[in-house]
Amino acid sequence: MAFGKYICAFILGLVFYFPSFSQTGTIDSLAGLLKKTKEDTGKVNLLTNLAWELSYTNPDSAIYLGKKSLDLARKLNWKKGEAHALYKIGSFYHDKSETGIALDYYNKALALYTKLKDERGKGYVFGNMGNVYLDLGNHPRAIDFLLKALAIDEKLGNESDMASDYGNLGNVYIDQRNFKKAIYYYSKALAINKKSGGKRHMAYNLVNVGVAYQSIRVYKTALDHYRQAYEASRTLHDNYLAAVCLGNMGNIYALTGQTDTALAYFFRAVVINARVGNKHGLAVQYGNIGEMLTTKKKYDLALKYLDTSMNIAREIGHIESIANNYMRLTVLDSSRGNFRGAFENHKLYMVYKDSMYSQETARKQTQVEMQDDFARKEALAEAKREKDKALANAEKKRQFIVLLLVSGLLVIVVGFGLFAWRNLRITKKQKLLIESQKTEVESQKVMLEVKQSEIIDSMNYASRIQQSLLPSGSYIQSILKKLRNESKG
Repeated sequence: MAFGKYICAFILGLVFYFPSFSQTGTIDSLAGLLKKTKEDTGKVNLLTNLAWELSYTNPDSAIYLGKKSLDLARKLNWKKGEAHALYKIGSFYHDKSETGIALDYYNKALALYTKLKDERGKGYVFGNMGNVYLDLGNHPRAIDFLLKALAIDEKLGNESDMASDYGNLGNVYIDQRNFKKAIYYYSKALAINKKSGGKRHMAYNLVNVGVAYQSIRVYKTALDHYRQAYEASRTLHDNYLAAVCLGNMGNIYALTGQTDTALAYFFRAVVINARVGNKHGLAVQYGNIGEMLTTKKKYDLALKYLDTSMNIAREIGHIESIANNYMRLTVLDSSRGNFRGAFENHKLYMVYKDSMYSQETARKQTQVEMQDDFARKEALAEAKREKDKALANAEKKRQFIVLLLVSGLLVIVVGFGLFAWRNLRITKKQKLLIESQKTEVESQKVMLEVKQSEIIDSMNYASRIQQSLLPSGSYIQSILKKLRNESKG
């Protein structure tokens, strides 16, 4: 049954954005502040924020302002502002599906965040690069980058970003048709949403979990999740989400053979899609209604709704809906016995199916070419990184050798200084000892001279005493002479 096609429209609900009525006011407010702000870091932030607001409605203007922000950040040499601007510009190019350019900006932002040791910034870049690789159909790389983002967010304890990481991992596994793993990751995201009270993201994840359960034909659980999401949409006043939920609930009832209930839900979805002007939703739901009416054998009425769906699909150029409607017309004509009409419609179905296949092939070829182009750029970047790493290692080695030489020289100088100081100290001690000994010798010499002088003086004194007591030599000679004369006489 072709009505099952619409359920995939909300798989990437986590990344959908629903502009609020205050967005224009925010843009005007930021633009007014921008005129009054001087060329400083505050203006860098204003330019980035204004670009972000414009990205939902005018991505080209967002890119222009993002680059102005980048230029000013570089002029101010504000690395953090430069990293944020690079990241935002990458996301703007991603929104335009220019994935090669987006990845180039993301890589530059990642290099700066790494240099700045900004883990949260790295987490944002890893997450967005994972989504780019999902868009390119490169599931292994998408999972690798999303797990890196998750590891950082877990480390930082950032639960809201963890929920986004889990949801995006669920999107990868949905794309791989690994529905059980998709349910695992969507459920983890949903648990955080319920804990944190993030009602909008919780509603999107409820739909995503429902899609995964529907894909493995666990219809009761899928229906329960769609109902919860629908109730949340009413609280959030989110008509787009409400229409998706009603359409998906209609699909469940159609798949389980409850045609009248399915029709009731499809009609409710039509009313809301008409109110919000969602032509794609109208084309899908009118086609679903036509298919249900064919099942109920109300062929004329079914043809009316199928024609309405076909006209809207052609107006918006939605080839998948056109192809599905030709298949529905094939079934209708066949049921009415109009086999020629069925054959003609089937041929047209095949034409559009082939066109869809050609578009898908072209898209995949473009993705492959973009991947190859990016792979070449990444290889060159990797070679440059390796070269820079080698140069950095060589510089580190040179610095280490210089450090060793300087350290060795310093050790020698310090050692020589210590040796000289020690010798100087010993010499000084020896000099002091010699001087002390010399002083002592001189002192002893002086004492000896004093004693010698005292002895001489004593001897001289004694000699004088003797001389004073003894007769003089002449007197003795006279006595001797007298005695000799007396003996002769």
